[in-house]
Amino acid sequence: LGVLDVSGVRKAYTDIGYNPYNADLMTKFTIEYVKEKPKKLSTTDALSAYKNHLIEVSELRNMFSHYVLKDDT
Repeated sequence: LGVLDVSGVRKAYTDIGYNPYNADLMTKFTIEYVKEKPKKLSTTDALSAYKNHLIEVSELRNMFSHYVLKDDT
């Protein structure tokens, strides 16, 4: 996600108690996990975020005008 580099991820896993072998496995998992393509936001998701006060109306308008939203069906 851009917060830690690979060695930082491994260190974080060892800091919370993973042994070196499992920390390496979890680091590899984390790298693959963050490589996944982001999902497109649906119209329902965008409206829900606005209704729940997670985004401002200007951001909602920006989503509708600049982003290709996936079909809700």
